[in-house]
Amino acid sequence: MRVGARYYAILSGEHPRLPVAELEAILEVESDSYRVVMHLDGLAVFDAEMADPSIIARRAGWVREVGELVYIGENSVDSLEDSISPLIDALAEKDAKLAWVEARRFKGYGYIGESQAERIIMKGLKGSNIQLSRRAPLLVRVFLTEGVVVVGIRIAQLDTRQFHDRRPRSRPFFKPGPLSPQLSRVFVNLSRLKRGGTYLDPFCGTGGFAIEACMIGAGRVVCGDIDKSMASGALVNLNSYSCGESLVYHGNALKIPLGDEVMDSIATDPPYGRSTTTAKQGYERLVDSFIEEASRVARKGSYIVYAGPYKYKPWRYAVEEGLRVIGRYHMYVHSSLTREIVVARKVE
Repeated sequence: MRVGARYYAILSGEHPRLPVAELEAILEVESDSYRVVMHLDGLAVFDAEMADPSIIARRAGWVREVGELVYIGENSVDSLEDSISPLIDALAEKDAKLAWVEARRFKGYGYIGESQAERIIMKGLKGSNIQLSRRAPLLVRVFLTEGVVVVGIRIAQLDTRQFHDRRPRSRPFFKPGPLSPQLSRVFVNLSRLKRGGTYLDPFCGTGGFAIEACMIGAGRVVCGDIDKSMASGALVNLNSYSCGESLVYHGNALKIPLGDEVMDSIATDPPYGRSTTTAKQGYERLVDSFIEEASRVARKGSYIVYAGPYKYKPWRYAVEEGLRVIGRYHMYVHSSLTREIVVARKVE
C-alpha cells in the first residue's frame, strides 16, 4: 500500500525504549502534530506535520536516520515487488534522475536477505527513468524487521562524529564519571527543550548536558554545581564550545539562585554517592529537596528529567511534589546499579 505524509526513523539499539521516547520528545517540540504508528525492532514509523523533518536527525542522540516512508507491507518478495511502483512515483515527484538502494535487515527477521532485497528493488527501478549510481544524491532504503518490509527515501542521518569530538576526554576540563555526549543529548531532548528556550542543569559537573543543550539551540543555559572546581571547569568547557548565553554558578542545587517559573527545561543527573558526592545529603534527601526547587523554577507545562538508582524509586519524588510522571526508563549499568531515568511534567 502507498503511504502519504509518513516517515521512518532508524533507532539506536542502545536501549529498547529510550530512542523512541527521544523521537517522540523531538516531535512534540518540532512538529505541529505527530503520531507514532509503529515501534518496531530498530525502526519507528510515524506521521508528522513539520516543515523540515531533517531537524530530527540534527538534534537527536539516539535516532540514527529519518526518511520519507514510501511503502510498508509484509516481509515477502511479493511485497518488495509491490513497493516498486509507489517508489518510482515518489522518485518522479522529486524529479530524481539518479538513486541508489541500500537494505538493512534487523536481527535476522524474515528469510529475505539484504542483497536479495536490494536486487529486487534495483531490478524494478531499471525499467524506469531512474539511473542507479552509488554517488546518487537520493538513497532508497529497504528495511526488513518484525514481519514487515519498509521502503523509504532517506532525508537525513545523524552525524555521530560530532559526539566523538565532544567526548569527555576531549574537553579542556575533564573529570571521570560524566555520561556520554549521546546519552546526555537524549536527557536534554527528553526535557523538550525548544530552540531559543532556557535550560537548567543544577548538578552540571563538567557541563556535558549544558553543552548538548547549546548544540541543539538553547537560548540560554544555566549550569550549577556545589563543587567550585567543577563549576569553574564547566564554564571553561562551555566557552570552548561557544555557548554564548551561559550562566554558570557555584551553588547548592537545593537552593537554586533563580526566580520562580523562569526555566523552560530541566535535565540533570544528580550524584548517587559513589563516584560523585552528594555533599553528605544522601541521594534520597538530596533528590527530594532538588525536585522541590526544580518545580519552583520550572514554568508550568515544562519538563524535568533526572535519574537515580532504581532501588530508590526516583519517580516517587516527582509524584510527591505534584508532578506528572510521563516516563520511566531503566538502564543496567553494572551489577550494583540500575539507573532509572524519570521524565516528569509540571502540570499547568
